[in-house]
Amino acid sequence: MMHVDGFTTIGRSRKTCEDYVILKEDHVILSDGCSNSPNTDVGARLLAHSMDHLLSRIGGECMGDMPGTLAIHDASLCADILGLESRCLDATLLYIAIDRDRVCVTSFGDGNVICLYRNGKVSCCNTSYSHDSPAYLSYRGDKVRREAYQQMGGDVFHRISSREPGGAEWQTDDFEAHKSSISRGGCIMESVSEIRAIMVASDGIESFRDQAGNQVPLHDVINEIVDFRHLGPNFLQRRMGSSQGVVDAFARIGITHAGDISIAGFCFED
Repeated sequence: MMHVDGFTTIGRSRKTCEDYVILKEDHVILSDGCSNSPNTDVGARLLAHSMDHLLSRIGGECMGDMPGTLAIHDASLCADILGLESRCLDATLLYIAIDRDRVCVTSFGDGNVICLYRNGKVSCCNTSYSHDSPAYLSYRGDKVRREAYQQMGGDVFHRISSREPGGAEWQTDDFEAHKSSISRGGCIMESVSEIRAIMVASDGIESFRDQAGNQVPLHDVINEIVDFRHLGPNFLQRRMGSSQGVVDAFARIGITHAGDISIAGFCFED
């Protein structure tokens, strides 16, 4: 049996939560608005709903770069009607789509893909950018900003790491760095039969810090996230948002998150 769930919470340094998730039976969408751009809480919603509309029509075959182009086009039209400037759409976009026996994950911008396998293995694909400046889809329709971003230069980093069944140490399986490209989205595919849960998470899970200001390593955060007592309905709400969940458990020992956190995904029970 398959269950879909998600969780969002505002960061300690934020006045407005700019993360947004959409949960559907066969897909989940996460959008993380840029805190330095105006009205990205609205823009993240417009972008997510544009992709939702597209996935609802095309389904799990909606992979590669073209979905991002179509979604930002529709979201830009909506923003224009509302009288919002294009910068409101400065937001990352990640989604998981179920296509028969396949799980397809696509990302535009930074964030994390976390997978818990049936054999106990855990993996994470983390995408980050130099200068903390993702290649937002919104740049595609704005020549001036697109050229400014390209002139700034910078790299995108993909880090794939894993923890073997029963193991405590994480190892780096792959690392790739290349010039950031506005026209390039990332794609991951997994077999439903091999996984227990798969999730996308915003970079807010990388913003946990202790009382001394030290960043909590991402792998330590992921270890807590995937420490499910059991899966099933509301698996992420329980693991992240309950009184015994990750956020409150960290807070009790003085660890807080500055950025907004959003996480969404599917779990599969036998």
